[in-house]
Amino acid sequence: MLKDFENILEKFYDYIIVIHRDDLIEIMSNYDPLLYYPVLIDLLDLLMSTEIQDFLTNALTYINLLDQSLNHCQKVLIEENPHLKLTLKEKIKARLVSLPEADGVFIKYPSCCDVNKLISFNGTVTKTCSPRLLESIQNFKCDKCSFIFAVDIDYTYRELFMKPSRCPNKDCQSDKFKLVNPESK
Repeated sequence: MLKDFENILEKFYDYIIVIHRDDLIEIMSNYDPLLYYPVLIDLLDLLMSTEIQDFLTNALTYINLLDQSLNHCQKVLIEENPHLKLTLKEKIKARLVSLPEADGVFIKYPSCCDVNKLISFNGTVTKTCSPRLLESIQNFKCDKCSFIFAVDIDYTYRELFMKPSRCPNKDCQSDKFKLVNPESK
């Protein structure tokens, strides 16, 4: 397995050095080491060049290997070009473009179940804010009986959660609830 990873890293290194050498030199010439730097990699071209068959099924692993290859390529370029003032950028990431048209890759709306999957979606940006996942269910806990219950989002009320007026537990009639944080379970 380790041999396979080393072989794939070598293929990625060869591809990046040939295709994205100028992009990396331009990024490493930039002064600000705190910025995030994307390297746009054409996935179809990468797959044809490296002959990797299972990229879509193991996308997270391969993207991490691409990021490792980008870091290795930076180190090699710094050694090869000491006359240029190149600095190693820690926050450099591979961003894939030209994804193949496969089932599940192109979706209309991303959701929680798409976390850690390779997806693509198109749209027009109308405003920006901090990224967040669109919630469809929220859990509440009754202060009196500690009953935990789920509430679905009501899209007719501007995507707001409507707390029930009473606890759904038959033995309790409390109207005080707390939001249950899913990470705290």
